[in-house]
Amino acid sequence: MIGGNELVTPGEFSVGAAKRYVSKGVYHSNNYVIDWCKLVPLKCNAFVWRAEMGKIPMALALKNRNIDSDDLTCHMCGSGEYIVNHLFSRCIIASRVWHHIVLWCKVPPFVTSSTRELLEVHNAVGLSNTAKEVFQGIVSVGCWSIWRLKNKLKFEDKQVWVEDILSEIKSIGFYGLEVDVN
Repeated sequence: MIGGNELVTPGEFSVGAAKRYVSKGVYHSNNYVIDWCKLVPLKCNAFVWRAEMGKIPMALALKNRNIDSDDLTCHMCGSGEYIVNHLFSRCIIASRVWHHIVLWCKVPPFVTSSTRELLEVHNAVGLSNTAKEVFQGIVSVGCWSIWRLKNKLKFEDKQVWVEDILSEIKSIGFYGLEVDVN
């Protein structure tokens, strides 16, 4: 028995029984569900999905897995703890990126304290339909670009400039697309 429904006999498991269980609507999960944006590359959607779950390799996560990491501070700003929420929401470099995106997209300024809030901001900036989806894509590509350029700084010792991140966001997600979300 599953959840009081006689879908399977005790001690027995089958894919069919699981499918019937899920299709009955009795499956409940506390996991956050990200709406993937079809306007951006799959790698960006997969990345933000993993980032929200805390499944990207950050210094603290690596340390928790017994992988030595000498420095637990943010490589971009040098001041915050190197964790996902800092990198995308609290880092001064990321804050500057989001400020420029707000100006570019002509949406109200926003402040987020977590990756989840950042991934939901497209629902709170007063956009509708296609404009909302475009802005969602910009945020996803923005996270991907911040991550990539942070890695260039850490592993290739290349300087990170906000302009480089913005340029990458525009070229990866919306090359040649004039974005006016209003």
